[in-house]
Amino acid sequence: MVISDLSAKLISVGIALSSVIDLNELLELILFKARELTNADAGTIYSVDGNHLVFLTSQNDTLEKRFGKEKVKNLFEHFSLPMNKKSVAGYVALTGKSLIIDDLYKNEEYDFCSYREWDRANGYYSKSMLVLPLKTPRNEVVGVLQLINAKQGEQIIPFKKEFLEPMRYFAAQAAVALVNAKLYQEIEEAHLDTLFRLGVAAEYRDKETASHIRRVGKMAVLLGKELGWMDETELYWAVAMHDVGKLGIPDVILQKPGPLTSEERKIMEKHTLIGGYILRNAKSSLLKQAQVVALTHHERYDGRGYPRGLKGEDIPLIGRIAAIVDVFDALSSKRVYKPPFSEREVEMILLEEKGHHFDPLLVEILLDKWNSFWEIKKIEREEQEKELFLKDVSWEEIWQEIEVKNLYFLDRSKIGN
Repeated sequence: MVISDLSAKLISVGIALSSVIDLNELLELILFKARELTNADAGTIYSVDGNHLVFLTSQNDTLEKRFGKEKVKNLFEHFSLPMNKKSVAGYVALTGKSLIIDDLYKNEEYDFCSYREWDRANGYYSKSMLVLPLKTPRNEVVGVLQLINAKQGEQIIPFKKEFLEPMRYFAAQAAVALVNAKLYQEIEEAHLDTLFRLGVAAEYRDKETASHIRRVGKMAVLLGKELGWMDETELYWAVAMHDVGKLGIPDVILQKPGPLTSEERKIMEKHTLIGGYILRNAKSSLLKQAQVVALTHHERYDGRGYPRGLKGEDIPLIGRIAAIVDVFDALSSKRVYKPPFSEREVEMILLEEKGHHFDPLLVEILLDKWNSFWEIKKIEREEQEKELFLKDVSWEEIWQEIEVKNLYFLDRSKIGN
């Protein structure tokens, strides 16, 4: 590619990078475009993490043609390396300077032992190299872009020095796009973490644990996959928040060890409406779905549920999904008032309630994926054993669990049991 063509392409590439917010997708696009612009056979991206460089992704055309894309991905294990000037990536990260290496097998200035070992193990020959810092407008190096083996036809050639300035511009665009994608990811994770903790707060009041939320979320996704549900993340979190309305139910009812009176039952049933009220006027699609779940997860397929007595497919699909996974988890879990039911007992109840409590199609899918549902139970049971019930432990145990180390102003001698 001639230098004028490269400069022209950088504009369209910059637009393409700015339009991608998924971090993994962006990394693949950055590396693909960088290789396309320089006709590089292979490349790697590292991120800066403290005093280490962390491997993020790699591409290699030669090996992909030989072994296939998936197998080549497995060749590149995730690893980190110390950020020092012995390696080219470390040097570029520390100095913020770009490097062109014409032949790494003849270069004695940097340590290329790991590259040569990797070449021998995988039948590759790394020769020419272009290494660029991913530098933000604030001059902060957030990563390193490493391109290997510029090609002219089938011949490996050195990277052209006149490409250096345009590729520095590309690397700056890539750095900004990466920072924005990471920020978006952090905001998304914070959003989901807040939802999870809100759900946990409701479950803790009912002597449940965070594992119940994870179980019903995973089970909902399992059903959703069979139904062609597009957004699995949305489904997971919306169903996980099904009981958020229990935050508004008095403890004397929520934690009553025996049967509820008819008046107490009416109050308990209001948790569906309270959940819908908590999630009202939501702007995000996820929270809108969560409101639907909160309002409909106690509706029954035969119309005898609450709060509105919806029947059949008048109940939104996500509400029908939440209903069956919530009951399945309740039946198969230990409660203060009962031991866990056996697999056979759970199966009989599901079959008895098919078309009554539950959507018949969902019962069929659940039974077809029976082993997968119980595998979720097994995995999450192990996680549940690690969790604390706040009302069953001392403040000292809670302190040790959260491992707060910097609250020097808190006088622990005043914490009572």
